[in-house]
Amino acid sequence: MGGKRIKTIAGCVLIAASGLWLFFSSRPTPPFDSRVHQAIGQALGEEAMRLAAGKGQVVLIQRDTSVIRSPATEAQVASLFRALKAGGSGIRATNSMKVDPLRVPTVPAGDFYQIVKKATEGDVVVSLLGPPGTGGPPPGKFEPGAVKVIALCSQAVVRSLDLRDLFTRGLLTAAVVDRSSPPGKSGEGLQGRALFDQYYQVITAANLGELPGGPGKGGR
Repeated sequence: MGGKRIKTIAGCVLIAASGLWLFFSSRPTPPFDSRVHQAIGQALGEEAMRLAAGKGQVVLIQRDTSVIRSPATEAQVASLFRALKAGGSGIRATNSMKVDPLRVPTVPAGDFYQIVKKATEGDVVVSLLGPPGTGGPPPGKFEPGAVKVIALCSQAVVRSLDLRDLFTRGLLTAAVVDRSSPPGKSGEGLQGRALFDQYYQVITAANLGELPGGPGKGGR
């Protein structure tokens, strides 16, 4: 009797699991909306050209999409390239890095320093994978007027890293972060920089006080 009950329960569990799988696998997935990611790429390109001031090009750090595609990364890079081309600039070098999706997106410190070391003075490093992580050789400060760094920083990066310290040490020139308060209106119908400004902001040394709170208590 006990054996039959166990088989019955096991059968019910299998049926329920199969039903859930069919339900979720058959649900239509909404189309990928690349507008926001295109806006991010455009803003990064504009900021990079402003920092380069006609003296350098972009050294890009991005997610390696050769094995697993990332529509967000692809949209950001394509829009970044268009913005640079429209401004008469371009990408000098691209560094594609394999990342662990379960970890906070940052660039390993050793890799970051090697990338910066190879860049030409006046270049701007644009990182879609956040700022340099902890560890590696002592960073010190970059030489004044040397390589500038712009990093796209997710909320997880802002919460876990001391971005204020990175600014102070010259390891970060600008950071693209989420706005700390949700927008008062929908971004529907907006494009480009207007859409970017609705959800994101660029943090520099000049407005560091607007940085959302994190380990370095850089927020309001």
